[in-house]
Amino acid sequence: MALFVLNMKKIDFKKYIPHLIILLASILISIPIFKMNLSSTNEFRIHIGRIVAISKLIKNNIFPALISNNNMNGFGYALNIFYGPITTYIPMLLSYKSIASTGIQIFTLISIIASGYAMYFYTLKITKNKIAATCSALMYILLPYKLTNIYSRNALGEYSASIFLPLLLNGLYELTEGNSKKTYLIALSAIGLILSHTITTIYALIFSVIYLIAFYKKLNLNKIKILIINVIIAILVTSFYWIPLMEYRASTKYAIFDSKIMNTTGSDVYENTSNFDSLFENEINYKDNDGNSYPTLALGIMSVTLLLFSIICYNKVEKSLKMIYILFIIFTAISLWMTTKLFPWQIMPNFMTVIQFAWRMLGFYILFGSVICGINASILYQNKKYNGDILVFIIILFQLIISCLYVKNYYNSNYKLDSEYNYQKAISQKKISPMSINREYLPVKAFYNLEYINNRIQQPIIINGDASINNFEKNQETGKSTFKISIITTSEIELPYIYYPSYKITDENNKNIDFTESENGFIQIKLNKSTNITVEPKMTKIEELSYIISIVGIIILIINIIISKREERKQTCQNQ
Repeated sequence: MALFVLNMKKIDFKKYIPHLIILLASILISIPIFKMNLSSTNEFRIHIGRIVAISKLIKNNIFPALISNNNMNGFGYALNIFYGPITTYIPMLLSYKSIASTGIQIFTLISIIASGYAMYFYTLKITKNKIAATCSALMYILLPYKLTNIYSRNALGEYSASIFLPLLLNGLYELTEGNSKKTYLIALSAIGLILSHTITTIYALIFSVIYLIAFYKKLNLNKIKILIINVIIAILVTSFYWIPLMEYRASTKYAIFDSKIMNTTGSDVYENTSNFDSLFENEINYKDNDGNSYPTLALGIMSVTLLLFSIICYNKVEKSLKMIYILFIIFTAISLWMTTKLFPWQIMPNFMTVIQFAWRMLGFYILFGSVICGINASILYQNKKYNGDILVFIIILFQLIISCLYVKNYYNSNYKLDSEYNYQKAISQKKISPMSINREYLPVKAFYNLEYINNRIQQPIIINGDASINNFEKNQETGKSTFKISIITTSEIELPYIYYPSYKITDENNKNIDFTESENGFIQIKLNKSTNITVEPKMTKIEELSYIISIVGIIILIINIIISKREERKQTCQNQ
């Protein structure tokens, strides 16, 4: 006992204060998420449906679990191919002994804490200042748009991606300024971004390219080689996600890739911009006419205050940090500009207008602005003559209070009404409705023919030719079906499956039967002889190959990290 007490005295608890502050702030703003009935909220009901559907498929030994057999009136729906798998599998694992909504709640708390620490360690790396790092981390997790993503938009993919953005900045810094042995952070962050949110990944890539161009003088052939290796590793590891996605895209036109359906034309994005007034609206009690909380696009008065101090702080920024400081001020301003109608969205290329809502750029305003806020706070803190330390403390405290008051709006007793009923309804929902299951993963033909999906029978249908179908049986849990078809003349048959490539159709001799898409967006086959047919969800050859590539990529990534760590330790020993 005495030895334990002695060891405790040797621990410098002061160095853990920033970590405790970030942890406490994360917990405080996460409390309402555990008090909400997620199955009655915006997109959380869709995520709950995905998690439950995928969990059931895995229990039925179907992996990868891409298509939910029960959705879309039982015709199957690709809930897990077009959206980052991190947002499905991790909450699913966290809800192993509980329900899906609990997994999402725990995952949300973890993502807030992780994104805070990721920002803390990045800012600490570049500034060597704990005040700057702590302030940056707190701004990153407390600003209004971050909380809007969680509580109002339920944008699981976006706030998951926020974990990896500071990690990416860390990797880029190591590449240009620091220890090239830690550039594996680029690969890790790229993997996380790709597997969480595509739109965030695209814009992170754009900003990364600009960052590297700005620091081109600090790059050499060896560093470029290291960068390319990390990019290749990220591409390899994530192959299991993006290769099947590209296969689906090549197979037919899905609604998610249609700019008109998704409102991703330049004109659409231009219309979905922020009004200048909305950037400075009340971020504490933001409610509609019925008293319900709804998204706030406010910048956050405390962040604006700290950013304005850049005018005073600029000349006091360390020389080694000045380039990043200037670049991030520019990035912050550009991100803010892009949220408004002042930005020429109408002439932007398609890969940029995929953002859909221009105000999503507030996420990057928070990313770069938080770093600037932290640096400014550390400079103000050192100005004891004008009580700069007290000012910084007040700003941070006010931001925490404002954020807590904002999320408190979502702690509504009505959320708990009929929570079990709402949950059961959410996980069994088959209808097509924005309030139950999203529709953008449908083939375009099916998307424009929803009435057909609603009224179609659960049987194969003869479209052309002369044939009869007997003994049709379908296991709705596994998606497998069998039937006997008697052909008189060559016939085209539409099967009760929405068209996706991840099916295998065989005859009685176990010979594969090719299939195409019908005019209704369903699977269609053409037969010229009688046989017994079996249909079941199955990986395509391309999907199988993608998983092999990912396994190879993971092995290379692990080897790369081990070698980097070993060389780092070796270098540390030599320096000592």
